[in-house]
Amino acid sequence: MAGWDGFQLTEFCSHSRILAIGYFLRMKVKLFQRLFFPASIIGGLVGLLLGPQLLGLYSPVCVTYTDSIPQWANVLLAITFACSFLGESMEKITKQAIASTLVSGVVHQAQAILGMVVAFFFSAAIPIGFGLIPLYALWGGIGWSVPVATIFETEGYWADAVPVAITIATIGVVCGIVFGIVLVNIGIRKGLLVHTAASIDDLPEEIRTGYVPVGKREPIGYAVSKNSSADPMTVQLAIVGFVVACALYLRNFLISIDPFWNNLPLLSTSLFCSGVFGFIIGRAPFLQQFIDRPSLERISNVSLEYLITSAVATTSIEAFVTYVVPIAIISIVTIGATTWLTFFFSKRWDLKDWFACAVAQYGAYLGLLSTGLLLAKVVDPDHKTVAAETVAAACTLGYSYALPYLLIMPMMVMVNPKLVFIISVVLLIAFLIAGDLLFHRKKAAAANS
Repeated sequence: MAGWDGFQLTEFCSHSRILAIGYFLRMKVKLFQRLFFPASIIGGLVGLLLGPQLLGLYSPVCVTYTDSIPQWANVLLAITFACSFLGESMEKITKQAIASTLVSGVVHQAQAILGMVVAFFFSAAIPIGFGLIPLYALWGGIGWSVPVATIFETEGYWADAVPVAITIATIGVVCGIVFGIVLVNIGIRKGLLVHTAASIDDLPEEIRTGYVPVGKREPIGYAVSKNSSADPMTVQLAIVGFVVACALYLRNFLISIDPFWNNLPLLSTSLFCSGVFGFIIGRAPFLQQFIDRPSLERISNVSLEYLITSAVATTSIEAFVTYVVPIAIISIVTIGATTWLTFFFSKRWDLKDWFACAVAQYGAYLGLLSTGLLLAKVVDPDHKTVAAETVAAACTLGYSYALPYLLIMPMMVMVNPKLVFIISVVLLIAFLIAGDLLFHRKKAAAANS
């Protein structure tokens, strides 16, 4: 049985198996628990180990993958991004949220600038676009870096972009957690943290293992329909499918106008349509009643889990070896800068709980919002600071400058990298000026009063 329009049934079964293995390994292996490796990455590493690149070199029996993986990734990404803004509501924007957003803006632009500077020194061997990969990999994790890397590959710009993106994203997640815990302990010794779990071992077992025992389980969504009419998840999936269909029509329409839009990935129009429909739904109570945001998040997360698993499992070992030196240098530079900038400007601009907020933001800027929220849980297990709200608000407001980089800059850097660099520098200067004008003077005045 060949499968469904680009999907291969055998691929689905293979990745389901290794994803399940990853989940159980996270439950049982202490190292994975301490690093908070998600099951998708663990499963992907298992798939890589058991695949043709490693086990296949020594055994005729191994896990195999077909050429349909890129098509599968495109569909999963379209679903993931289609869910982005449906039913999403913006909480009250506080001054603390704005201050932290400016911190994230400085970090975001610094990652782009420093990455491109490092890429320039390796320009004889790698394209300048390599320099933007850490930005996507650290700020958005595999879910952002793989789509951009896929664009580079499909456009013939850089054949080995995907494995490099996966490697840097994985490095970011690990460093975010490991260094984050180190910084927490430093903060405790210096008296900068009061409400803290002090160590990973103090966190609830379900957070460490990823397994929620009976009695502590929570609903993953809320039914907007009865099964006699339609399964509640079916309704939400149909809404997502409608958004993806509109995105597909929009992309085809743009291509019919100008062949240039052939370079536009479906994920971009999916994200755009999600934003449009999210805006309409947010202002139409009649439509809001049909949206269940928790269920939509489950749909998005399932797509992303399978995407990450397949991407890691099919990573090119040869490409990793080829680019190991520039990967190491660009990771050290961007992660080091992210560490210093996050804590320096959080202390300078954040109005309250600056160290706790800095720790949470640090995790988010080296991987995902979930990493930031995890560190927020470590520094503030009883929710007595604004760390969790701050990092969530900063990441949400950060879409205003992060999304243009995701949707436009990959194509622009292939054509005019100098313009991308100039734009990044200008934005960095704007964030620095805004932060000092709005918050540093205010903190200084408060301290002197």
